[in-house]
Amino acid sequence: MLRFCRFLRQNGLQVTPAHTSAALRAVNRVDVGDRTDFHLGLRAVLVSGQQELAPFDELFRIFWEGSMAVQEQDLLAPNLEQAAARADESTAAFSPLEVLSLKDFAEVAESAERAALEQALRRLARKLATRRSRRLRSTRRGGRIDLRRTVRRSLRLGGTAMELARRKREVRKTKLVLLCDVSRSMDQYSRFLLQFVYAFQRALGRVESLVFGTRLTRVTLFFRHATIEQALDRMSHEVLDWSGGTRIGLSLEAFNRDYRDMVDSSTTVVVLSDGLDTGDVELLSEQMRLLRRRARRVIWLNPLLGAPEQPPLARGMRAALPHVDVYAPGHNLASLEALARRL
Repeated sequence: MLRFCRFLRQNGLQVTPAHTSAALRAVNRVDVGDRTDFHLGLRAVLVSGQQELAPFDELFRIFWEGSMAVQEQDLLAPNLEQAAARADESTAAFSPLEVLSLKDFAEVAESAERAALEQALRRLARKLATRRSRRLRSTRRGGRIDLRRTVRRSLRLGGTAMELARRKREVRKTKLVLLCDVSRSMDQYSRFLLQFVYAFQRALGRVESLVFGTRLTRVTLFFRHATIEQALDRMSHEVLDWSGGTRIGLSLEAFNRDYRDMVDSSTTVVVLSDGLDTGDVELLSEQMRLLRRRARRVIWLNPLLGAPEQPPLARGMRAALPHVDVYAPGHNLASLEALARRL
């Protein structure tokens, strides 16, 4: 599957590690002995738009069947011979990070792997921090020529364009509130999720970070002037319910009461939690409803969604889901990359 996804990417399809992760999950839910099921299952998660349907079908045939008859259709000519040759290679030079990006955080034990993931999270945050929006603003240099403003200026000088007006896309700063579960059930994931929170806050400025277990603690300032190791060490000592129980409803009630000014119609709220709540689920449902009413959208990342065998939905998660816009896995780098693209 890794070779196939690499093969698609080499031939122009927009296949990321998140797509590869989705493909691996998809083939566990279809009959891989049925060619049609296998083909359509992969196409559903690996094709990013209408324009990729025909190329995907031909590349699928080349890779899995070795068929060269499709050259006559000329859909990808003159690259079909090259594509088929790449598909027949006996080895594939995968980036170690490509493989690591699909590894569940709970299975990462080696310090080298941990360091590589943390570096990748920082790059991911920087990429989002410098993302250009569709809105254009005036600029003195660079960018594209603003023909309308150039013409308007020239009219003041009798129709002679003495200076070209320019515009360029502005950097979009996403406004985020990140709420991370640091209870005992999240121990295996908390470090990487907090690294993700840390990287976002350091790269974007408009990020508020809070952690919760049985109570809520704002940690924005913990991340502002410290390394991730220093921040985690301070949190483990100062956050009283670190690696303890979980009362999501109470924590959200405190957030809606004490930090309601953090959220408005332009704010995306991201909750990172497995939803294993020991508190009042009716309170959780009500507080999620209040939060959703004020936010632009609410995204919930649940590490348990990445498990090969899906556990029963926790009662806290069932209470929260009606008020969630996006419910997605948060168990590996690929899932966090998918969140960054969504943001």
